[in-house]
Amino acid sequence: MKVDIYRAKKSPGPHEKLYIFVPSGSDIEMLPTEIKEKTGGLVVEKTIDIQPGEKRIALDSDEALKNLSEKGFHEQGSKIEIEIRVGGQ
Repeated sequence: MKVDIYRAKKSPGPHEKLYIFVPSGSDIEMLPTEIKEKTGGLVVEKTIDIQPGEKRIALDSDEALKNLSEKGFHEQGSKIEIEIRVGGQ
């Protein structure tokens, strides 16, 4: 399934990003009001093709496809964690 990925203008946290996946060519104005408010607007990131059972970093392809089929969209968060170690600890 070809999907368009949008990045939320509003971040959930300082080192977090939220992405919304929709079937390619979908009108994002049809997303639920709660999603539009949560994201603060959307910016186009890219279009990808997702296949059932496909292995992808940080994405459960089967869950994404299920959400796309049932809800018409999939929410995907990403979080960057930085750990600094001093003295080899």
